[in-house]
Amino acid sequence: MVKNTHGGNKHKKFARKRDNTGRNDIVSLKKTEEQEYGYITKILGNCRFNILCYDKKERIGHVRGKLRKRTFFEQGDFILVSLRDFQDNLCDMIQKYTYDQVNILINNNEVKECFAKNGQFFDNNTKDTVDVSFNNSISDTSDDETETTETNLKINTDNHNNKINVDDLTDLDNLF
Repeated sequence: MVKNTHGGNKHKKFARKRDNTGRNDIVSLKKTEEQEYGYITKILGNCRFNILCYDKKERIGHVRGKLRKRTFFEQGDFILVSLRDFQDNLCDMIQKYTYDQVNILINNNEVKECFAKNGQFFDNNTKDTVDVSFNNSISDTSDDETETTETNLKINTDNHNNKINVDDLTDLDNLF
């Protein structure tokens, strides 16, 4: 697009305000006191969301004024919330993390990957838990089934040959 070079001071002012290059340094991404990481679990409407916080509490989050109509939140977003001293079940949404910013936080061990990606406090794909079930009946039935299928095949092949010669049977006995 062409840059407006002569006129309209408000045009330039609005463009400068909206110029966010994005901060990806770990200092600006970390939480401070009275802040907590959160995961949006449900959209309630009227700029309110159900948020599962990293301290394992579910709170109702409210979008602050600066983020309204500028940042759009969806279910499954990873965010930073400001906790309220006087109301423990409410919080204010401060920042929405991008995919790259979430990966930076995971790599610096600020937050667990399973919480940042899925909103769960434990990983379902851990190698510590192994589910094994032993069943003897499966192996026994499979051997019996193979024997019965072999005998069925022999019977079916014999049924197709309606004429049996006695001379052919004697020749077969001599071969074995």
